[in-house]
Amino acid sequence: MKSFCRIFFKDPKTLRSFYWFEYTDDHSIYFGSSNNRTFRTGYAGTSHVEIDGTHVDPIRNGRSLSQDEICGKTSIHGSGIVNLSTTSGKLRDRYTIVAPRSGFKALPLVGILPMDPMRYPVSKKTPKATDLVLEANRYSSLPLGLLVYLNGTHDADPLPILGVKSRSDAFSIESVPFGGHLLCVSIYAHAPSLRQWQHLEVNVLAHPQVPGEEPNWPFFA
Repeated sequence: MKSFCRIFFKDPKTLRSFYWFEYTDDHSIYFGSSNNRTFRTGYAGTSHVEIDGTHVDPIRNGRSLSQDEICGKTSIHGSGIVNLSTTSGKLRDRYTIVAPRSGFKALPLVGILPMDPMRYPVSKKTPKATDLVLEANRYSSLPLGLLVYLNGTHDADPLPILGVKSRSDAFSIESVPFGGHLLCVSIYAHAPSLRQWQHLEVNVLAHPQVPGEEPNWPFFA
């Protein structure tokens, strides 16, 4: 089932572009920043930590992005091959996870440390029922971490989500139907580790500890 979702930040007067996600008939998932034409610098990482949601250090597990890379996207094919926007030499970086087309209970996609929502560009687009709108004023005083994942069964929250919820100063989940699943955005504040908004947006992709297995849950708290 094809699906397309845009994620926006919203304050009382404006809507601000943030991210987009696409699901195709062959169970592939594509996603990327909505601001690749605006921001020409950024930071991204691939984490190699345990599967149960261990704290991620972006400085150790990531690197700055080139202009070409930040304009790219991440693709998770139904077969489990993951193509990153980053490159080594002239080839796109890639790894493999368990095949999404085989089914899953929950599939983590990407952890994000956003900038202050008010720094994102204003959008003139009108949100659709398939989009997610995050109320910026609700979070403006708290530096945030986000983790985007798919809930494949529409059941209770996955255990890693319950773990970060229990140690967060503030926590919420926003979701929307997406490709027969739920696209979920967990939003959390954790003062000991998230002390200020990022100068540049940080992205850390969910990564398997062993090639071909389930990816980890890259939290920042």
